[in-house]
Amino acid sequence: MLAVAGCGPGPSTEGLHQDCSGGNACASGQSCLHYTGLAGQPLASCEIACTYASDCPPALQCTTVSEGPTQRTCQ
Repeated sequence: MLAVAGCGPGPSTEGLHQDCSGGNACASGQSCLHYTGLAGQPLASCEIACTYASDCPPALQCTTVSEGPTQRTCQ
């Protein structure tokens, strides 16, 4: 299990960015975010939403992906 020092267990990175459009469950601390792909197709993936870098597990950054969800996620 992944833990963030001093903060207890953090969000899991298991299955991060995997498709959840078919009702697949996301790991603890992740949300199934729905968005539209470049070709207009509906997509959904397991993501960790964030506002600050400190919201992300170590080694991941809080950023916006041009071909992903419209909100900032840990990448």
